[in-house]
Amino acid sequence: MAAVRGWLRLILFWPLTWFNQAMWGAARLLTLGRPLARRRAHARCTRWWARSTLKLLGVRVRVEGTPPQPPFLLASNHLSYLDVVVFWATFHTCFLAKSEVAAWPLFGRITRSTGNLFVNRAVRTDMRRVVGESVELLQAGYGLSVFAEGTSSPGAEVLPFMPSLFQTAVQCGLPVHTAAIRYQVGPHDDPAHHSVCWWGDMEFMPHFRLMVRQSRIEACVRFGAAPVHGDNRRSLARASWEQVDRDFEPVVSHEQLEREGGAPAN
Repeated sequence: MAAVRGWLRLILFWPLTWFNQAMWGAARLLTLGRPLARRRAHARCTRWWARSTLKLLGVRVRVEGTPPQPPFLLASNHLSYLDVVVFWATFHTCFLAKSEVAAWPLFGRITRSTGNLFVNRAVRTDMRRVVGESVELLQAGYGLSVFAEGTSSPGAEVLPFMPSLFQTAVQCGLPVHTAAIRYQVGPHDDPAHHSVCWWGDMEFMPHFRLMVRQSRIEACVRFGAAPVHGDNRRSLARASWEQVDRDFEPVVSHEQLEREGGAPAN
């Protein structure tokens, strides 16, 4: 049953995604020269695809707290590539992602077409360019979300946040909003830290095929009660981490990971 469910979802996922790409291409043509209309069309297309994809995959989203309104900078923990889809279904945002994501089959095309920014982590000075583009994005009225740990994890804890990702908030004089995300699966499904969380040396397509076999997935997004303020990027990173850490519920225990042998984060 799980295998049939997985193959059916895989088969339906591709035409759903290509249809959304065609819809967004048409919307871009119809909104030429009208940036506000383009932002609204972008939000509708992205939200439609994300919600349709989550429904297809059997993912239910539970939201606690209130999503921020653009322009904003939001910092979150990071468990899976599914985080992006869950956020898109919940509120309108662009993302800062590692440059490798842009080359992923199909998913890379989606992320490139939805206004996301990409940083080349192999080039230390590339963050300067990204900060400049992030400021322009916020000034244009968009929201930007960063996975501030800089990597994904199995969900045993919130890893330290990278201060460099908060420079945009400092330059724009904005507070930082936060969100904590976690996953649960059905009682007879593969554990969420294997089937949903994507970390260590997991390959994308084998993991994606495993995820779509699960009977149900619940994603919980808990937004911070209030935005975080700070005088510099280090204080913002620390205060944001503390708030996310308070709001986060572990997906798996350290003891369970140790029994399984553990693995380095992505």
